[in-house]
Amino acid sequence: MGFYHPATLVTDAVRHGVGVRPIDVTRSTWLCDLEPDDAGVRGKAVRLGLRYAAGFREETAKRIEAARAARPSRPR
Repeated sequence: MGFYHPATLVTDAVRHGVGVRPIDVTRSTWLCDLEPDDAGVRGKAVRLGLRYAAGFREETAKRIEAARAARPSRPR
C-alpha cells in the first residue's frame, strides 16, 4: 500500500475500529505490526513501525531490535 500516505491509512484504521499505537522504540520494529488490543473492536491494534520516524535508518532499527532480543525479558 505504498501509494497511500501513512496518515490516510491510520485514519481509515481508526474509522474501522482498529486501534493504532504510536512508534515506540521499546516495542516497534522496522515495519508496522499487529499487537493484541483488548479495548479494540477487532481485538488487534497496529503498532507503527520505526520506518515512519523521520530520518530513521533501517540499519539502526535492526540494531535496536537485536539489542532488545538480547536483553533479559522483563514484565510489561
